[in-house]
Amino acid sequence: MEKRRFLAVAVFTGLAAVVTLTLLFTYHTGEAPDKPIYVRLTWQREDTARSITVTWQTSKPDSGDTVLYDTVPRNGQSSHYRHLARGEHHTYPSASGHIHHVDLADLSPNTTYYFICGGERGGWSIERAFKTAPLTSSNVRFVAGGDCRTNNAERDKVSQSVSKFSPDFVLLNGDMVENGDVQSQWNSFFSHMDAYWVGTSGLTLPVIPAIGNHEEPFLMYYEQFALPNNEQWYSLNWGSDIHIIVLNSEAGEKLPAELVANQTVWLEEDLKSHAHFRWKFVMFHRNVFRSHHGSYDPALGHWASVFDRYHIDIVFTGHSHLYSRTKPINWTASNTTAQQSYENGTMYLITGGWGAPLHDDIDEWWIAHSRRIYHFVLVDIFQNGTLHMQAKDDTGATFDEVRIHKTPKVGLELINPHTEAAWMSIITVSERQVSYRIDAPAISSASVTFAPLVFSVGRTSTEVTLRKELMRGRRVRDEATS
Repeated sequence: MEKRRFLAVAVFTGLAAVVTLTLLFTYHTGEAPDKPIYVRLTWQREDTARSITVTWQTSKPDSGDTVLYDTVPRNGQSSHYRHLARGEHHTYPSASGHIHHVDLADLSPNTTYYFICGGERGGWSIERAFKTAPLTSSNVRFVAGGDCRTNNAERDKVSQSVSKFSPDFVLLNGDMVENGDVQSQWNSFFSHMDAYWVGTSGLTLPVIPAIGNHEEPFLMYYEQFALPNNEQWYSLNWGSDIHIIVLNSEAGEKLPAELVANQTVWLEEDLKSHAHFRWKFVMFHRNVFRSHHGSYDPALGHWASVFDRYHIDIVFTGHSHLYSRTKPINWTASNTTAQQSYENGTMYLITGGWGAPLHDDIDEWWIAHSRRIYHFVLVDIFQNGTLHMQAKDDTGATFDEVRIHKTPKVGLELINPHTEAAWMSIITVSERQVSYRIDAPAISSASVTFAPLVFSVGRTSTEVTLRKELMRGRRVRDEATS
C-alpha cells in the first residue's frame, strides 16, 4: 500500500511539474507554439530550375513567414541552415487560419534542397526536401490526374500509390474539393497532400494545379495557391524539352465567355515563344470530347486549332470521372477520323479518377481506350526522345500504356546519329544568329538544319554560336576548333 501511495504521489508530482513548465513557457513566450501545417510546393514563375514557392498555414498571423534552406540536411536545426527567404501572409473570409507564401529564387538547377518553414515565434516545421528542375534535357517523371473530391479514403489510396513512383511533379486537373467555399474540405485536401505527397526519396512533390468546376466560387483556390501569371492560366518549363500550359475551362461555363478569347490570344503567343520545345502539354479541367459529361465546346472551337498548329503532344483533362485516351486527333485536318500516329495528332486524356464517384464512358470513334476506374497517369520522358505513358490503378498496376518517340528536332534536326548526351537547348534566338548550349561534348561532328538554313556545330565547345550560311540544303563541315 505504501509503495502504491508513493508511486501515485510521484506520478502526480511529475504531472504537476509538466503542467508548471508548460504554464511557465506560455507565460514567458506569451503564446503556445503555432507550427506550420498543410505544407505544399508550387511555382510562381516559369523558371522551375531556379525557383519554387513554399506555402503553409498557421493559426496566427505573426507565427513566421520564413523558409530556412540548404543543400545538405540540417535535421531541422534552425541555426544551421545557410540560406533564408522571407515571404508574406494573408487571410480571407471563412479562412481557418493565415496562409503564408515564400518564394525561393536564385536556386541552383538540378539540386536537392532541404528546408524548414515557419519562424522562431510560432515554431518550425519538420525538415522537408525538394529538387529543382534541370536546365538541360534529362529523364523526367511526372504524374497527371484529378477529381480528388468526395471519397477521401480512395483519394488517399491513390496518393499513396503516386508517392511510390516519386514523380518530379504532379499535374492536378481540378476538382480537389466537393464544395469550393467549404474551408474544412480544403483543409482535408491540403492535409492529405502534406501527409502523402512525399516520394520514396523523401522529396516533397510539387503540384501544378488547374481550376475545376467544384472549386467555385474560386476564391479559396486563388487564396491558397501561389501560381504564375493571373493564376487562372499560366505556363511552366521543365528543363530544355518540356513546356506545360495550364488553362481555365470554367471560361464560358461558370465564368465569363470573354475569358475564352483572352486565353486563346495568350495561348497562341505562349506557344509561339515556346515552339522549339520538344514536348508540349496542356492541362485544364473539362473534357474536350464528349464523355460522361458533354464536350467543352470552347476548346473545340477555339483551342484545338492552336493545339494542332503547334502539335501539343497530350492534353490532360478530367471532369468525367473515368480514364479515357483518344486516338491521335488533329481536329483541323479531320473531325471524323483519327490520324495514323501520335506524331501526327494529339492525345486527349481524361484522367478523372483520383477519388470522385466513378462514371461510365461512351463509345465514339475517337476513343482508343477507356475504363471506369480509380487511377492516375504516370509519364516518363527519356533523353533519347521516348515518352512512356502508363495509366495505373489505385494500387499502381498498369492497365493502359503508350510509347511515343521523337528524334531531337524542335526546329532543328541532327543529320548524324544522335545520342541522349548530344541534345541541345536553345538559349537565345535573334534575327542575325542563334545560340545553343550543348549538354555534353558528345558530338564529334554534326550538321544541323534550322528551317531552310544550315549551321555547323563544333565538337568541344559548351557555348556555340551558329551563324547563318547563305546556302540552302547542303551540309557544312565541322568548322569549330577544339
